[in-house]
Amino acid sequence: MKRILFLLFWIAGILFPAAWFVRFSARGEAIFNTLFGPAWMHVAMHSFLYGVLAAVLLTSLFPRANLRPSWQGVARILGLILAVALLQEGIQLLSQQRAPGGDELFDLGVDLAGAGLGMALVRRFLARAQEPGAEPG
Repeated sequence: MKRILFLLFWIAGILFPAAWFVRFSARGEAIFNTLFGPAWMHVAMHSFLYGVLAAVLLTSLFPRANLRPSWQGVARILGLILAVALLQEGIQLLSQQRAPGGDELFDLGVDLAGAGLGMALVRRFLARAQEPGAEPG
């Protein structure tokens, strides 16, 4: 139950258009633009958000013993992540009142790459934890 609540909280955090809300405060907007304005930070945050989402989905949908979900399982996780990413980009476009473009396609690619990295890291971490002689974590 805790994992599902965390998952719902995380998705809500991804969908929440923070940039729209900080525009009502000059100080808040300045801090937001300083933190998230650089392109590398934008990419890092998208990768992090969707990497964690993928990790939570992977560990929620598959038992710990199954470190190798089928391609259908991986596709299902990536499909869910793509749905969240499309919804997030749609909300962002609506809040900015503009049409989609190349930036959104780039973000979707970064989101899916971050998700793949998140799944790979979880799989690696769980495999290491299950090695003989590994200390329980």
